[in-house]
Amino acid sequence: MTKEYCPPLKYDPEFERICPKPAPLKYHELEMDLLNNGCQKPIQVWNNIILYNYLDYNICRKWSLSFQIENRAYLNRDEALYFTCQTILKSEKPTGVYHRYVTGKCYLSMKRILSDVFSGKRKCPFSLPDKIFTDESERRSALAVAESIFGITPTTISLYGAYAKAMDAIAGKAPEISVRLFRNELSVSIRECIRLSKLPSEKMTAAFDHLQTHKPVPAVKQMPSYIPDDALSGLTLTIPTWISSIKHTQEKADLLRISPDALQRLDDKLTDLCGAAALLKNAIKEARHA
Repeated sequence: MTKEYCPPLKYDPEFERICPKPAPLKYHELEMDLLNNGCQKPIQVWNNIILYNYLDYNICRKWSLSFQIENRAYLNRDEALYFTCQTILKSEKPTGVYHRYVTGKCYLSMKRILSDVFSGKRKCPFSLPDKIFTDESERRSALAVAESIFGITPTTISLYGAYAKAMDAIAGKAPEISVRLFRNELSVSIRECIRLSKLPSEKMTAAFDHLQTHKPVPAVKQMPSYIPDDALSGLTLTIPTWISSIKHTQEKADLLRISPDALQRLDDKLTDLCGAAALLKNAIKEARHA
């Protein structure tokens, strides 16, 4: 069902992560198109969670543009993930990092769905060749099903699944590194990402620095001993991105057109940020005079 919608919807990191992020120029073009022509595509939601169109939604909220939502009826989260990934693969036709990641996420959600299908807990929500269910040797093979759906070899789809898990793990441990990987700022192989994801968060930045110097990711047992400076590396790398985002927003946003609620939320978060920065600066000052 499609209807007019104004209240805020729910952001979900997992769904937001599978949506490809455009280059600044493409983002500007999309923003101008929405400002000039309005939001033509409804925002797809499930249980009030945004599934897709995160960019459209953010721009509409930024400029107080009206939009519609389309409620999707899915049995569970895996089904919502599977069909959202399929939508992205077919409509966006992502390449590189996003193609591997979204395909891997699609496969992982499909595998969990099939586990319930094969155990008789639910009906299959997508079309499959009859032999998948009649041939006992293939009936329980998610890779065989994936090959029929994605048209790529079982070895490749299995590797993409491992890659998606690795990228999610990196996003949870070191968000600033995850952002750079999705932006393709550094070419990192699937296997290097998998090795990187297995490291503890405090050692991940050091390993990422190795990649930037074209060295292989050190194995976990070969990682150098803890270096105190590593605790600050992630934050130090992230702050310039915050500064750039703040400057960009200040330059581009017409604050007079922003809703009072949105301004208040931003003001509250900036106050929190300033407070946290002040506490850390005081701690640095004390450390210097210790």
